[in-house]
Order: sequence, then structure tokens, then C-alpha cells
Amino acid sequence: MQEALRRALRRRSPLRRLLRDLAQAIPGAGGAVYLVGGYLRNIVEGREPGDVDLLVTGLSYRRTGDVLRSLSVKVPGIRKVVAAGRHFPVHRIAVDWGKEYIDISNARAGGHPRPQRPGAAPADDDREAVDDASRRDFTINGLLFRLAPDRFVEDGRLLDPFGGIEDVRRKRIRCVGEAADRFREDPLRIVRAIRLKNERLGFVLHPATASAIRRLGPSLLPAVSPDRLSVELVRSLSANPAGTIDYL
Repeated sequence: MQEALRRALRRRSPLRRLLRDLAQAIPGAGGAVYLVGGYLRNIVEGREPGDVDLLVTGLSYRRTGDVLRSLSVKVPGIRKVVAAGRHFPVHRIAVDWGKEYIDISNARAGGHPRPQRPGAAPADDDREAVDDASRRDFTINGLLFRLAPDRFVEDGRLLDPFGGIEDVRRKRIRCVGEAADRFREDPLRIVRAIRLKNERLGFVLHPATASAIRRLGPSLLPAVSPDRLSVELVRSLSANPAGTIDYL
């Protein structure tokens, strides 16, 4: 993973510099910072990395904002830092080198699923991050990479507590923990599972995930707003029209 991540960041020097500075500033304030989610998933899949999402542990939301705003004064390329997020608060960094935003969230408490493969127990200082990952939707989105303060990629470490890399290799979409729990937390994940499958040639839904979709979809999906549904449906239909209709 380190080598693939190095190659990806080598092509985006401004992002590399920003992550290096964050990897020093957050631990310097007593926290830890992780790359999370789709950026890592895409690297594992051999795809072009997309949006960058970061997770901060060990610091409060307010303290994280203070660190980021302080950093924005010293680091070239940060245009502004804003508070965002309707469902849970995040800090969003606007950068000078493109239209993208970098979202930085703080770890959420209350996750439940335990790591699902032998030897996956996290180190004590990673438990907060793994607890947050346990609340994510699918195992392929539950990867974390802890950035190190000095050689932030070379000395960093990959965490895969729920077997996401194995699911990529086996070409399957599988919920973290109990599928029914994940879908009740956010019913939109039902359609997202179908979209993720249709965007990936040869992927299938894990049997337990597919079973929960059939069982819970009719009762849960009517509560999802049409705006949120349409985003997932359009992406799935664009990737595989026939497959989307068949699964729906």
C-alpha cells in the first residue's frame, strides 16, 4: 500500500505537501490523522484515487478546527477552512489547486462490530479510528491509513479491520458487521450497495448483504429523500443500466 500511495501522491504534489503538514500538525496537538474511505479503496482496486477524506482522533471537533485554521495561515494552498456537515460536523478545506474539498471528520463514538479476521485487533492508539470505521457502510470503505509525523507515508500504517482488501480481491460488496444494522442506520445504503456493485465489473453482493436488502428494502427505502436516492440511482444507471434495473 505504501508504494501505491506514494505513486498516487507523487502525481499530486500540492496534496502531498498538505498531507505531510497535517501529519505533523495533528499529532503535534495530541491527535492522530488517517486517510480513510474511497481514496484508499480506489488505490487497492487499481483505480485513480478520487476525493480525499481524513479522520482525526484524539482531538475534539473545536480543537481540530483551531489546528486547521492555524495551519491555513502557514501552509500555501489552503484557501479557507469551513465547518460543514448536516448529519455530523466536519471541517472542509478548500484548496487553491482545484475545485475539490478535503473533508476532515472527527472520530464518532459508539461503533460496535469487531474486526472480522484473525490478528486484526487494533493497537491501543488506533482503537478510536477502528471504532469509527465500524460505523461505515461497506468493508471496502472501511480501510484506514495512519499518517506518520515524520515520513508520513513510509512510516504510516494500513488498517483493514473488517477485511475490505479481501472483499476487493473476491469482488464482493459486504456490509461492515450486521447488514440489517447498517441499513437501518441509513437506508440509502441499500441503493448504494447496488450502485457500488454496478460500478465494478464482476462484483456481486455478499449473500448476507443481499438478503438484508431483499428483506428490508420495501420498508426502509420509502423514508429516503428523493434527492438522495436520485444521486445513487443516476450513478448506478450510468455504470450499468440493465444491471441496476435487474437488481432493483
